[in-house]
Amino acid sequence: MVVLLVILTFAILLVGGIILERRENRERQEARVLRQPAQQAVFAQDGGEPIDKEKTDEAVEEES
Repeated sequence: MVVLLVILTFAILLVGGIILERRENRERQEARVLRQPAQQAVFAQDGGEPIDKEKTDEAVEEES
């Protein structure tokens, strides 16, 4: 009887741990998705065009 109680206790703790881990992973994934549009909005403020390092270097050389 005691062995059965110990086995059931371990099974309940294992299932509880799995449920909590899945919930945390889901929350992390949702937070990642929510942060993604904010990063894109910051990028879009400069007109949405990536800065070409070679052009930037040429412009600095011309100014000096």
